Amino acid sequence: MDSHHVNTDSTIKKDLLQLDAALIISQFKACISALKKKDQIILRSVEKYVGVYNFPNNHVDKYFEVSNIHLATDDNLLIDSLSPENIDSLQKTFKKMMAAGFEKECCHMYISCRKKFLQKCLRRLQLSKFNSQESLTLATHRWMIASIVALRILFPSERRLCDRIFSDFSSAANFSFMEVCRELTNHLLSLPNNLATESRCFSYLGSSLEVFRTLGDLTPEFESVFFDQYSVSLKNEAITIQKRLGEAIIVLIMELENDIHPDRSQKVVTEDGIDPNITHMVERCFRVFLEDRGGTLQKIFEEFPMVGDREGTSSLSNPDWIKELLESNLEAKSKNYTDTAFAHVSIMNNSNYIVQNAIYPGLREFNISSNDWKQILRGHNTCIQQNLEQYQRTWDKILDLLKLDSNELVMPNVAAESMIEKLKLFNKQFKETCNVQSTWYVPKKLLREKIRISIEKILLPAYGNFIARLQNILGKHAYEYIEYGMFDIEALLNTLFQGSKKGSTKMLTVPISQNLVNDCWKEQ
Repeated sequence: MDSHHVNTDSTIKKDLLQLDAALIISQFKACISALKKKDQIILRSVEKYVGVYNFPNNHVDKYFEVSNIHLATDDNLLIDSLSPENIDSLQKTFKKMMAAGFEKECCHMYISCRKKFLQKCLRRLQLSKFNSQESLTLATHRWMIASIVALRILFPSERRLCDRIFSDFSSAANFSFMEVCRELTNHLLSLPNNLATESRCFSYLGSSLEVFRTLGDLTPEFESVFFDQYSVSLKNEAITIQKRLGEAIIVLIMELENDIHPDRSQKVVTEDGIDPNITHMVERCFRVFLEDRGGTLQKIFEEFPMVGDREGTSSLSNPDWIKELLESNLEAKSKNYTDTAFAHVSIMNNSNYIVQNAIYPGLREFNISSNDWKQILRGHNTCIQQNLEQYQRTWDKILDLLKLDSNELVMPNVAAESMIEKLKLFNKQFKETCNVQSTWYVPKKLLREKIRISIEKILLPAYGNFIARLQNILGKHAYEYIEYGMFDIEALLNTLFQGSKKGSTKMLTVPISQNLVNDCWKEQ
């Protein structure tokens, strides 16, 4: 009889405990449901950051302005959205769950609830994994917004809510917080990690610099929210990825600097004399300078001075160095040409390319105006003018044939034979020169006309004076030796530098840096 009563009492107590446990779990679920109901209100607060810092697709140049966001750290977003009753109920119910031995179940329900909220935030922040179909500039812009909002608003708010609800249970609080934030943190770090791993593409450099700088700016936030034994790994991962990204940027810049240095190896280039790899090199050099608007590159070299054999600096932050080295590169390459005239035309072509296709577009894109850049433009124009004058001197041999010596001016009988011989040589050399230089190509019409007009100005007057003197000496017999009239000379000069339009296949040897051809990524 006594044994039966004992068993009955034990069963009743067990049923009561199970009933209490079910009631406690039910109460905790109700508290979690009440917390979820606040999601939409909180998400609207998150969305305002997307609206403020997003730009239309036709204003891509403004995307990186988000890097100037001065968004103060605020851990009140969640606490302020909940009533004191909600928070007290969560605290009390959690303590009951812990006392009943349901720590694991309690943490699991809480983590699941908060992770779903951050997933909703992720969608509202329009953060997605970058793919080749999406503009990297746009992806970086969204990443910067998401990172700043997450590290300064979302994570601090989750930390404060977690500590408040799990008060007196720091281990459970820290573990739950880490699990809540881990997925979003890993998602945020995926873009920097991809850039660090696969950033051997110069079109990615601007984004890499911005991402590196943003990670550095957010380092204090990583340290302030991920400090405990569970979440510290997330902070360490962010620091490690930033370091790898910095080292990848340095390697990229070092390769570019090495490629700029004069290289005298012989390769083939088309008749315009524009080195197809110089064009890429020029664009990359000036893009490095223009995209490094925050001085990030110099900071990277200072922070990681021991990469390779480099000191903590990069000459690519100096536009004058870029200009001077590119010019010396062009001059070194031009020395490989067998035709001096072509060498000067090649330098003019390349220098004009630098101005028209790299500097001007860069200044327009980034809206930069400074004395430094005006000086660079003047320097390139000076380079073109100097090579134009040197090109003109290559015509001296032909012009010398049109000069009259003292005997030819005063002794007509002596002059006639000498001038006829000179005119024959002029006709031959002028024709050969025009035949050769008409196969060369100067793609820019203004430069092409400038070069031709410069020759016309010195050749036509000299030829006109020579022919007039010959006619004075020989009279009508002069036409037996005159092959070209003034209009004929002008017409032949107008055929110069039209090579590509005439379908020329003329090729000349020119040195190029093979490394520039071997990018492992296609330009976006």
